[in-house]
Amino acid sequence: MAGALVTTAYHHVRSRREAERVIEERIRARFQAIIEEAQDFFFLLDTNGIITYTSPSVETAAIGTPPKHLDDLLDMLEGTPRDIARTVFYDTAKATGTLKVSVATAIGRRWIQLHLNDQTSNPAVGGIIVTGRNITDQENLSTELARQATADEL
Repeated sequence: MAGALVTTAYHHVRSRREAERVIEERIRARFQAIIEEAQDFFFLLDTNGIITYTSPSVETAAIGTPPKHLDDLLDMLEGTPRDIARTVFYDTAKATGTLKVSVATAIGRRWIQLHLNDQTSNPAVGGIIVTGRNITDQENLSTELARQATADEL
C-alpha cells in the first residue's frame, strides 16, 4: 500500500513538472515571437557599458548592425561629443527618460527615439533597458512642414 502511494505521488509530481515545463516553453516561444516581430527595438546595457542583449529588430528598424558597447552607439550620434553624450545618456537613464538622437548609419542618417529605464538595482535585469523607435519619417515630415510654414505665403 505504501509503495503504491509513493508511486502515485511520484507520477503526480512528474506530471506536474512536465506541465510546468510545457507552459514555460509556450511562454518563452510567445515572448520570442513578439520580440522578433516588433517594430520597436530594445537592448540591455550592463553596468560596464556592454550591450548584453539586442532585439533582432534593431537591424531592420533602425540602425543596421547592432552596437556591442555603449561607446559604439555613442560614436554613431551626430554632432555630440562622446563624453557629453555618455553623461546625458546615464542622467536620462537614472530619471527613466526619453532622448531623441540623430545617428549615422550605413543607410544614411536616422532619427531615433530612445527610452531609457535604469534597472540596475533589479536583480532580474541588472542593467539599463533601452527601448528605441525609428522616428526618421516623423522628423522629416516635421522639418518639411516647418519649412513650408515659413517659406510659403498664406
